[in-house]
Amino acid sequence: MKNKGVYYALGAGISWGVSLGIFARYMTAFGFTAMQISAVRTTISAITFILFALITDRGAFKLKIKDSWIFLCSGFISVTLFCWCYFTATANCSLAVAGILQYTAPIWVVVLSAIVFKEPITKVKGCAMAVAILGSALVSGITEGVGNVSVLGLTAGVLSGIVYGLYTIFTRFAVPKYRTMTINLYTFIVASVSALLMAGPARTVTAVCAPEVLPTAVIGGIMCAALPYYLYNKGMETLDNGKASILATIEPVIAVMVSVFFFKEPLSLAAFIGIVLILGAVLAIALQRDKPSAAQTEAE
Repeated sequence: MKNKGVYYALGAGISWGVSLGIFARYMTAFGFTAMQISAVRTTISAITFILFALITDRGAFKLKIKDSWIFLCSGFISVTLFCWCYFTATANCSLAVAGILQYTAPIWVVVLSAIVFKEPITKVKGCAMAVAILGSALVSGITEGVGNVSVLGLTAGVLSGIVYGLYTIFTRFAVPKYRTMTINLYTFIVASVSALLMAGPARTVTAVCAPEVLPTAVIGGIMCAALPYYLYNKGMETLDNGKASILATIEPVIAVMVSVFFFKEPLSLAAFIGIVLILGAVLAIALQRDKPSAAQTEAE
C-alpha cells in the first residue's frame, strides 16, 4: 500500500474506535449529558487546533469568506447535528438500530460522491461497501433484536448516517483549496460554538473545569476528535471519498475489541463474523488502486 492516505484513514478509524467508547463512559460517569460530552470533545479539539496553528502554522487561519459555508456545514451539520441525531436515535430506539443506521454513512458518501464529484462506483467499492454495512450490522447486535423503534428514532437514525456521511462531502470542497489544519480548525470552531450553545455553555464549562474531570476531558477530546479528524482529512488528500469512508468503518471493529479486552464484555458469534466481514472489506478497499478523482487531480 503505497498510498499514505490508506494509513491515515485507517488510523482515524482506529483512533475513533479506541477512544470514543472509553471517553463517553468516563464522562457519563462524571455526570455529563450526551450533548455536554459532544460539546467537550469539540471544544477541546477546537482549542487544540487553535494552539497548534498558532505555534506551528499561522497560515492555517487564512480563509476566504466565500468558502465559509463549507466549514459552517461541516462543523454544524456533520459534527454537532450528527451528535444530536445520533443521541436522539439512541434515546428512541435500541443502540443496535442507532449504530447500524449511523454506519449507513458509506452508502451516502459513495452515492453522493458519484453524483457530485463523478467518482466511479467500482465493483470492488460497491461490494466492499455492502459487506462493511453487513458487518457493522452484525457488530451492532441487531441480530439479537431491535426492540421498540419509534418514528422519531428511525428518522433521527437515518439522518445521523446522512449527516455523518456529509462530512466527507463538505470537506472535499475544501481539500483542493486548504490545508488539513485549516479544515479542522474552522470545522471545530463552528462545532464547538454550536455544541456549547446546545449543551449550555456555563454548566458545561463549570463541570469540565473540575480537577478530577479536566485531564480526562483534555486527553479524551484530543484522542476521539482532534486526532482522528486530522488523520481522516489527511487521508482525503490522496483518497477518493468512498474509499476513505469505507476504510474508516474499521472503527466498530476496534470498538468491539476495546469492549472485550478493556471492559471484559462478551463477544458474540455474530459480532465476530461482523468483524471478519469488515476487515475483509477494509482490506479489499486498501488494496484497490483507483484512478484519481477530479478533486484529487485539482488538488495536485
